[in-house]
Amino acid sequence: MVKVTSPYTNQSYMMAHYAVNNTAPRPESYLTGQFPAASHGVLISFRAFWSTDYLTVHDPTLAIALTDEQADELYSELASGAESGWDFTSRFEAVPQLGNPGLRTYNIKNTIPVCLNSILCTCTSWLLHASLIFLPRQGPHAVVCPLRRIQCHICCNPSANRW
Repeated sequence: MVKVTSPYTNQSYMMAHYAVNNTAPRPESYLTGQFPAASHGVLISFRAFWSTDYLTVHDPTLAIALTDEQADELYSELASGAESGWDFTSRFEAVPQLGNPGLRTYNIKNTIPVCLNSILCTCTSWLLHASLIFLPRQGPHAVVCPLRRIQCHICCNPSANRW
């Protein structure tokens, strides 16, 4: 959760965002596959030592190497991007560029996703309404309404009339 201040009301709210604490390449980013052995007709499985995350962080073609702290932060950004399920396009890069230079500025952890917060708000609402069946004296309205209000204050642009 991250604290976000509404530009319309100047009130602060806690919002969900993708933020994975990771300081190494993700296991699923290692290259794996099969290739045919020369003239034997046998498939040989391999697992590459370098991962795509590692090559993004330690790209030998880039002139400026990242510090250990910058590398750790980039691993965290790449893992957060993978957890989000979103694409790795330039819209999430602080400095949009093609290839690894752009990915080095990946900025998913500072993005407040409307989709994630909407899902969490809806699921919370469903659970609280379902709790009325088992706890009829404890109504959900005191909790559901603030969640909707938070979502509207942060994720909605009233001047453009859109989310």
